[in-house]
Amino acid sequence: MAEIPATRVRAQTVVLARTCYILSQAALQQLFPRFLTPKPDGWDIGGKCGFLFVGINIILVFYCFYRLPETMGRTFGEIDILFQNRVTARLFKSTVVDGKPSAGESCSLSEFEADRVQEPFDLHGGLEIKETQEVTHSEYQVKR
Repeated sequence: MAEIPATRVRAQTVVLARTCYILSQAALQQLFPRFLTPKPDGWDIGGKCGFLFVGINIILVFYCFYRLPETMGRTFGEIDILFQNRVTARLFKSTVVDGKPSAGESCSLSEFEADRVQEPFDLHGGLEIKETQEVTHSEYQVKR
């Protein structure tokens, strides 16, 4: 999963994911003994606590299907271009990226894909992507 986020936010994404994992594990370590302990001291749910995990996993399967992009066969540069152009997760696999990104070179989506992407907006602490069809790595501007 570490290759899915855009390069410029990869470290923050990994830290956020690891923090969520640690917090959820701490919560489960507190709840599991209560689930399995008999009535006077615990909740005596026993094996029925598995339904909690089934419900959580069903929700996560739908989230992963609609929100995680398919990056197989894509370079890190292509993934960055797709994120910069706000391509939705379902379109990652079929979107054609024209050219390869390198320092200062511009790359763009084909005209067909450019019509189907979302408009860019500020997500990352003052960094803004210019609203052009061609995106380069040098087009970031810091808002004042």
